[in-house]
Amino acid sequence: MLNIQLRLLVACALLASCGPRADARLPAFPGFHRHAKADLHHGLALVAAANPMAVDAGLEILKKGGKAVDAAVAVQAMLGLVEPQSSGVGGGAFLMYYEASTGVVSAIDGREKAPAGATPDMFLDEHGKPLPFVQAVRSGRSTGVPGAIAMLSAAHARLGARPWRELFQPAIRAATQGFRVTPRLASFLGEGSPFPPTNEIRTMFSRPDGATLHVGDLFRNPEYARTLERIAKEGPRALYEGPIAEQIVE
Repeated sequence: MLNIQLRLLVACALLASCGPRADARLPAFPGFHRHAKADLHHGLALVAAANPMAVDAGLEILKKGGKAVDAAVAVQAMLGLVEPQSSGVGGGAFLMYYEASTGVVSAIDGREKAPAGATPDMFLDEHGKPLPFVQAVRSGRSTGVPGAIAMLSAAHARLGARPWRELFQPAIRAATQGFRVTPRLASFLGEGSPFPPTNEIRTMFSRPDGATLHVGDLFRNPEYARTLERIAKEGPRALYEGPIAEQIVE
């Protein structure tokens, strides 16, 4: 099973349908024209993510009446597919949410937890010297208990509007139908990657003939689709208990 080395920063900048508004307390910046409230339009939204497919996933949910947190779940699920080297259900995250109607900012911590067997000297070699960074990361010792999915579930329960299961459908669809490999993903699979892929990773991300994926190749990930289907149906518990959790441990 792949070491969980992924880190996530849910970077959805969303002007949710609840309606952004000008705040007189904000300082004026040079060259910045403050519009009157009458000039602002409700119902506009902005999604920012590391991949256009993730942006589209977030917008799809917003168009169905979803709120910012609903879109964030869809964005994260898609990033785990198209940017697995940077994001994934096996990683951690934190989320900040601004509620325009109340002016309240909420923060939810979903970063990884250290494993129960962690010790202060686990990243030292037999001579008491720190392990080289790449060696420490790939040794498996840097693996933490995933927190992103649990965090997103908690945020959705509190702030979401659309059904949990619905939020994973864009990523499930893309994983089943396939997506085009981007230059960024291809670079991490190549020999020049700062974290050269293991044989397991090369096998997983390969063409039908066994060759490494290249930019523009159509890649399908049915295993990821099945994982998301379980999480969508059973909630975050599907990741922490049962078959998926057992495979991660093995």
